[in-house]
Order: sequence, then structure tokens, then C-alpha cells
Amino acid sequence: MGSTGIDDSNSFLNNVHSADASNIVSTLIGGAIFNLANLLLVAAIDMAGLAVAFPVSIGIALVVGVVSSYALQSRGNVGLLGAGVVCAVIAVIMDGKAYGSLASAGRTVSQKSIITCVVSGVLMGCGRRLWLMP
Repeated sequence: MGSTGIDDSNSFLNNVHSADASNIVSTLIGGAIFNLANLLLVAAIDMAGLAVAFPVSIGIALVVGVVSSYALQSRGNVGLLGAGVVCAVIAVIMDGKAYGSLASAGRTVSQKSIITCVVSGVLMGCGRRLWLMP
């Protein structure tokens, strides 16, 4: 955010005054989306448990983030990125299937918790783009 030292050129208020209004607005919107995604993640953890909600949500955020970043700016080794995305998708699917198999063990399984995880992951993966826009 800036320096609180003697040098006024790098102070927080000087940084805010020198920023464009569009950058401030996109940062606020991106932060709001990220906070909403975090709230949904906490709700999903409460419904499904940490072992299910966190990997599903963060895995989806990783996939959405990598795909959208590469679509907007083609950088990096597409083979390695693709392999990583495929591994993340497989992990998310397997974790979701493991959660679904809890029903056969007599535990309650809620589709609402998985939907909450997916929405959280998509918002977390997409919201990041807003506060990194030039």
C-alpha cells in the first residue's frame, strides 16, 4: 500500500491519488468478488467438510485461472499447463466422487454443498482477473 516512512513520494495517500479511478473501481470489484468466493468457501466447508470443499473449490479456481490467463495472454508451455489442468480436473472429480460415495456409508450428502464449492471456485478464478486488469 505504500510507505509510512519519511519519504512522502511513496505514501499510501499519494499512491491512491495517482491511481486512475478505473483501476480503483476494478480493484474494489475484484476484492468484493474474491471475498464473496471466500464466504462461499467457508459455507461449503461447513456443509461438506474441509477435505471436500477446499480441494474442489481451489481446484476449480486453479483451472479457471489458468485457462482464462492463457486465453488472454498465451505465455508458458502449453503442454505443461495442460497437464497441470488435467491433473487438477481429475483431482476435483475424484474428490467429488469420494464425497458422493459417503451416501452409501449412511452419511448425508448434499448437492448444495458441491454447487457452493463450484460457484466459489469459479468466482475465485474469475475475480482475480478484475484486480489485475491494466
